[in-house]
This record gives sequence, C-alpha cells and structure tokens, in this order.
Amino acid sequence: MKKFTFNYDRVMHIAEEKARTTGGVIGTEHILYGMLKLDESAAAELLKKAGMTLSFIERFFPSEADAQRTAGFVYSPRVKRIIDRTVTMFADSEDFIGTEHLLFNLLQDAESVAYRIIRNAGVDIVLLVYRTFRYLLDNSDIENSIAKKSNDPVAFFFGDGDLSGKNYGDSQKDYSKAKKNEKNDAAYASLGVDLTEKARDGRLDPVIGRNKEIERVIQILSRRTKNNPV
Repeated sequence: MKKFTFNYDRVMHIAEEKARTTGGVIGTEHILYGMLKLDESAAAELLKKAGMTLSFIERFFPSEADAQRTAGFVYSPRVKRIIDRTVTMFADSEDFIGTEHLLFNLLQDAESVAYRIIRNAGVDIVLLVYRTFRYLLDNSDIENSIAKKSNDPVAFFFGDGDLSGKNYGDSQKDYSKAKKNEKNDAAYASLGVDLTEKARDGRLDPVIGRNKEIERVIQILSRRTKNNPV
C-alpha cells in the first residue's frame, strides 16, 4: 500500500476541514486551498513562486461568518480520480507521495475548479507544470516509475497513456515553451528586480509624500495608447 508524507496528510486534513464549511464535499478547490494554507509544503512553494496566493483563493469560499459547518465530508469523484492517478503514476517509486505529486496531477485536469482558479489568478500554468515536473525529477526517486512506462521523462508525464495529462496534447511543444520561459525568468532575475513579487511579499518600502506623482503614473499607465511612462 502506498504511503503519504506528513505534509500530504496535513494538506488533506486542511482541505477536509474547509469542506466542512462549504457543504461537506471535498473538491479540487479545497485541495488547492490546503496546499496554499500549508506554507512549508512543496506544493505551496511551487504555487507561490508562480504567483498564486492564499488570499486569492479565499475569495472563492464563503466568509467564516457565513459558513455553515457540516458534520462529515466526502471526496468528489474528480478528487478521487486525481488521487488514484497520483498513486498509480508513482506506484513504482520508493518515495512517499507528497504534495508535489498531488499538485502535478491536479494541474493535469483543465476542467477542474482548481485549474480555473489558478488560471484566473494569471498564473502561467504551463510554466507551473514544468517547474513541478522539474521539482519531481530533482527531488524524487521516480526513475523506476519512468523506466516502467518510458525512457523519456517528458513522455512519462505528458504522454498519451491513461495516466497522462491529455489536456497537454502536444507535450513536447508545451515542455519546450515552459523550458524557454524558465530560462527567460532566470535572465530577467539576473538583470532586474521583480517589483510585483516584492510588493506581494510586503518587501517594498512605503512611498510617503508622492501622491501626486503616483496618481500621474497611474494616469499614464491607464491610457490605452502611449502608456510608456519613460
């Protein structure tokens, strides 16, 4: 029987508790919420690096004041399929299944609520899938799983088989695109500073006494044409 990591169990527990306040059915959105809620999980690290935040997903749930708690919970058929696919995909690995394994298969279902939430957050999902894929290759003992199905890691994760993400039809094209984007990210990081990420993390110093200048910049950037403040 396949075993799961401590963080995997904690994510599922958070998802279960959240589902109790939203009707008792655990959907993919509850799994995504659990991943982001547990900061120390690998899935949270990958999601937050891609720009996904806990505050963004919280808006899709009722406030605590409006929530009605139920006694029990059940897994939705979609969540059951994702968990089963995760267990099957990594059945030959000696590793315990962690949040990163679950995240990878969660991202394969383009019809899920979690997928749509991530997309609505403006996340580059193909790049996120690639980063998760690289994380699994670099941090998991999955050689046996890959060897059983294919000599090509890309084909193993994105191929045409029953375990694949069929929504990524042209896997090689998506993989190459994500790999190129990853290289571009590294180049940008070496040449500049991501002010959006700094603002998101609260690492920007407050701007005092520059209201007029800020309003002017906003006005310029809001124009439909000629919006280059430089």
